[in-house]
Amino acid sequence: MRKITTISFLDHYKILCTFDNGEAKVLDLKEILKDKYAEKILTPETFTKAQIGSLGEIYWENMAEIKNLKGEIEPCNYDISPDLAYQVSTPDSTQLTSI
Repeated sequence: MRKITTISFLDHYKILCTFDNGEAKVLDLKEILKDKYAEKILTPETFTKAQIGSLGEIYWENMAEIKNLKGEIEPCNYDISPDLAYQVSTPDSTQLTSI
């Protein structure tokens, strides 16, 4: 499993992710976020609050909700797994070299 080690925010809701294998890839959140939380995350104020979690995931604190065992709604983190980020992102064109 890949882990994200650093992130940088780019224009138009893209995140430059560096993975634990040294590879840098661009993750376009507008392309992959299609659920009810996308509208919240894809705002300029919230987008840049993303962090890297202990498992190498990207997350936004308290941006989602979950029902607890009592049936009450509680805030929780919204995250993107590092494996998904690795699979759907594209190589960073600034680091590509031609032969």
